Amino acid sequence: MDPVSIVGLTAAIQQILKSVYNFTQSVRESKIEINQLCSEMLALKAALEHIQINLSLDDDGEKSKVASPLLRSPNFTTPEFKDMVSSAESILMDLRARLDVKPSRLKTSLQRMAWPLVKDDVKRYVERLQRLTSWFVLAATSDNTVICRESYNKICSMEQLLRQQVETQERWQTVEEKRAMQEWLDPVDSHPLYRRSLEVYLNGTGTWFLDEVLQTWLRRESAPILWLRAKPGTGKTTLLSAAIERSRAVLKAENSRQALAFFYCSFANQNTQDIRTAIASLLTQLCDTCPHLWREVDQQYRTNKGDLQKPAGRMSLEEGVSMLIRASSKAEAFLFLDALNESKDPTQMLDMVKRLVKESPSVRVMISSTQELNDRLTTTKADIIEMKQREVGRDVQAYIEDRIKHDPRLSVLPGSLKSEIADTLKRDNDGIRLQEKFD
Repeated sequence: MDPVSIVGLTAAIQQILKSVYNFTQSVRESKIEINQLCSEMLALKAALEHIQINLSLDDDGEKSKVASPLLRSPNFTTPEFKDMVSSAESILMDLRARLDVKPSRLKTSLQRMAWPLVKDDVKRYVERLQRLTSWFVLAATSDNTVICRESYNKICSMEQLLRQQVETQERWQTVEEKRAMQEWLDPVDSHPLYRRSLEVYLNGTGTWFLDEVLQTWLRRESAPILWLRAKPGTGKTTLLSAAIERSRAVLKAENSRQALAFFYCSFANQNTQDIRTAIASLLTQLCDTCPHLWREVDQQYRTNKGDLQKPAGRMSLEEGVSMLIRASSKAEAFLFLDALNESKDPTQMLDMVKRLVKESPSVRVMISSTQELNDRLTTTKADIIEMKQREVGRDVQAYIEDRIKHDPRLSVLPGSLKSEIADTLKRDNDGIRLQEKFD
């Protein structure tokens, strides 16, 4: 073993001790942890200096011929010794990187630097340093390579166990951090309404929209905003849900990395009427689809939280919009917003959509609403699709015939009565939800 390697380790310890000293000038609450860490590093340094002296005897002329056989341990030439030196170097480099916290330009020399290690971190470093010191002392004072090898194997097993514990803790910490960010965002799960809408969708209906208009929009050959408008109860929500399902299938077939997210506003659920809830729900879906996008949320969350000890305040509208713009842009997202007219402030929702496509050219948004909602997108490229009676009428007729044919309550009725029911429903169809009439 080259004595220079040992010199490098002792020099690294000296640098770390200087870094720790800088913290002791400003940190009071972590004194116990700092003292423990310093004590173990000084003990390791003493053991390494003893080994350094032994290794240097080979270069000390006539004196080494007498002293070297007496003092130098055979353990210094073993593979285990080389590995332990490498482990010591790895631990010290990691520790030095953790402690290399430079004050911000905005901070003066009088301001306190935060101690970067928590108690569990210090405990792990202390335990690892203790094992290293014990092994190096044994290696330097024992001529028995077998004992040193057995000790080395035990230390390796303990290091492996420690790594597994650290990995488990990091995974747990990641889960906890994600949970905290989700609580801060406070989203609403739109999947139940999405699934219920698909349950009443009849295959083969809405083809005038799904096979033509939607496909052009998905190929990015039309305006970034696709606005579906119709009077209440004509099936906008069902058609939008079918569009989501079709879009998912297209993106999956193309192995596309583009993300998709959706949100449903509803008079029946007050929680779905707030724009911040809509943003939070879309953002959460995008992040769950593309986990790397959680970094965008994490950055804003930490900025909002500020002091690590205080809880984060509620996400502001501007924070939400900014995060959604960044995340949806990176994901080249397709976003779906249903029933904007059922939100608390439809105008605000439209302005948010307008800003999204303006600041993120790769984002495409499909929205639905009643015809009464004013068009505020005159300065933004948008395709407004009105659900006309001709197309809707064909879908309504198909839906009525299918329900009468397959509904167990209606299947036992005479054919003439079925025809009369169908004719009545077709004649009276004025936009009131057919599902409610059947129920």
